[in-house]
Amino acid sequence: MVKLETSKIEKLRLFFEEDTIPSDFTEKFSSFSSLEGIHNNLYKIGYKLHNNFKSKLSNGMLIGEGGNDTISAEDYCELLNEWLNQKKKHYINEGSNCEESAQLWEKHIEELWEPIRTYVGDNVLCNRDTTTYICSASPDLKTALSVGFALLGTCLISFFFLYK
Repeated sequence: MVKLETSKIEKLRLFFEEDTIPSDFTEKFSSFSSLEGIHNNLYKIGYKLHNNFKSKLSNGMLIGEGGNDTISAEDYCELLNEWLNQKKKHYINEGSNCEESAQLWEKHIEELWEPIRTYVGDNVLCNRDTTTYICSASPDLKTALSVGFALLGTCLISFFFLYK
């Protein structure tokens, strides 16, 4: 990737966050309408991804109001992947159940990439470069281990003082 100016990257990241539901989103991707109201974050990420794919092609890589900043298709795809991977990390971390959040993400967002790409006619072939997210030990397990080690430490210290 060519080193982009910070202003271009920031403009593009702000552009990725535009919160406008496209008129053709729910009719073309009807499975997504079931998420609205239940998993609003996934729903928003899905339609933002849709917007970002469509905008990539319709705007001809122009960013900004003046239209004088351009970006290559490869850089756009790389930044789009980076944006989506950050959304993935945030979504999985904010949920109360890591495994469930990861499964919902895979089912609804990762599987949406190809249909959107096909629908908008992405001739630049913006491939998905995903990151694997591995859930760590559950909070219940962490609590149990913490309490267990605290008790073990207390017992060892007590025995040390009693038998010294």
